[in-house]
Amino acid sequence: MTMAKNMTNDVFHSRFFRLATLGCSIVAGACAAATPETTATPASMAALPPELEVKGKAPPPTPTVHERLSERVSPDADFRAERPKAGAEAAFSIPKVKRFKLSSGLPVILASDNKLPLVNVQLVVKTGGLADPTGYAGLADLAADMLDEGTATRSALQISAEIEQLGASLSTGADWDYTSINVSGLTEVMARALPVWADVVLNPAFADNEVDRVKENRMAGLERRKDSPPALAALVFARSVFGEKHPLGWPQDGTQQTLPKISSKELKAFHADYFKPDNAVLVVAGDMDEAGVRALIEPLLKTWKGKAKKPRTVANVKPLAKPTIFLVDKVGAPQSSLRIGLPGLPRKHPDYYKARVMNEILGGSFRRLSLNLREQKGWTYGVYSRFNTNKIPGSWVISGEFVADKTALSVDEILKEVNTIRDVDVPDVELQEAKDALVRAFPAFFATTKQVAGQMAGLAMFDLPINELESYQKKMSAVSVKDVKAMAQKYLQPEHLAIVVVGDRASNQEALGKIANVQLRDTEGNPVK
Repeated sequence: MTMAKNMTNDVFHSRFFRLATLGCSIVAGACAAATPETTATPASMAALPPELEVKGKAPPPTPTVHERLSERVSPDADFRAERPKAGAEAAFSIPKVKRFKLSSGLPVILASDNKLPLVNVQLVVKTGGLADPTGYAGLADLAADMLDEGTATRSALQISAEIEQLGASLSTGADWDYTSINVSGLTEVMARALPVWADVVLNPAFADNEVDRVKENRMAGLERRKDSPPALAALVFARSVFGEKHPLGWPQDGTQQTLPKISSKELKAFHADYFKPDNAVLVVAGDMDEAGVRALIEPLLKTWKGKAKKPRTVANVKPLAKPTIFLVDKVGAPQSSLRIGLPGLPRKHPDYYKARVMNEILGGSFRRLSLNLREQKGWTYGVYSRFNTNKIPGSWVISGEFVADKTALSVDEILKEVNTIRDVDVPDVELQEAKDALVRAFPAFFATTKQVAGQMAGLAMFDLPINELESYQKKMSAVSVKDVKAMAQKYLQPEHLAIVVVGDRASNQEALGKIANVQLRDTEGNPVK
């Protein structure tokens, strides 16, 4: 590799020298043409001082000095001197939907749109990681992953080949609140793609050899997680805020202790308990009408019967009694991963919109936290805050990666910003900018049929009113200065914050100890004695 690089450099320099020589020859020729009676002075003579020059030889030619070109002016300079005025705001309306039920009782949300010959079909089962039993973290996530790894009549390779041959897409996944099975493609191929999708929904095999293979891959990923400070910070933050008995206190994909305990037996039980039509909703978006749904999808699901098991009851957690720093030692780390926060609110809470606007002002893209810690201080590439909203209260968290020797100072600055938004009224201009950002970004969430389906599925997942999406922009726009301050005082409580730092202990523990009590944690979030 080095030899090739050196050869390349040698060739470059050789070519550059030839081009430079050629350029000099052209210039010399031009000078000679101007004074034909003179003879060019050899380079060796030109280098001699005047008193040592050979007599009778002409001095070197005088360099030609060109006049400086006048500054160019763009033809539209006057136009660019002033920012153009904004035009009228484009009107946006939520795609119209139709609701009905199939003969099995399965609810359907249909958003028909025949502008493009594309269809997206998504089955949403309203159970996810929150249903994981204690000690079995990762069960729902693994079950979702295994759905397309083989059925009673198709292998994983056959499923993949059939879908690929059609130019369609089939995906499965789980979140804390739901499991989804999605198929999308051209209208003309859906009659052949949907039977594969229905087979994956109803008849997953959960074969032992496939389960073992997927688990082995996942175990390798969990081992690699120990080398990722951001992943460790997220894990330790969840454990410190929610504890060991709460499902949100564990990684959604499980741990090296819980994943080996999950077998095909637990996966089959999860599917049998929760994959029922009374615990699901079918969302169809794109080039399909109700007649198409009843002709293509209803026959495939006609045998789907039964009632789902009630999910486990999850109690709300209380915040920490006092601010605490949880430090994970990464010896010699050049930067520190920070996670700062506490329990938040559920998606269906009346405060949702007001809290979102308050959070946008504090930790949105290039808002207060970023302007302070990135733009002014230069201690981080990015720092953000967000509410993780689920059916139950999730967390509110600030996250970012910071220069190692500015770790404690960064925590200090973050706490100052939190206190400021709690104590000082937000300027009207700043409030309006935050609301505009949220309101005007909203239409982009409906750009594709898959996005439309996702938005409609969210209504079902969180049991939201039918007109929730239509009222989104209005509710965001109605948030006031008073609301922002009230939300900050209600949800941002410095006296209860969990502060997680994954970084070099030796250089940071003493400074962090001046902010709050420091507790050491290992890479699994367990106390270090």
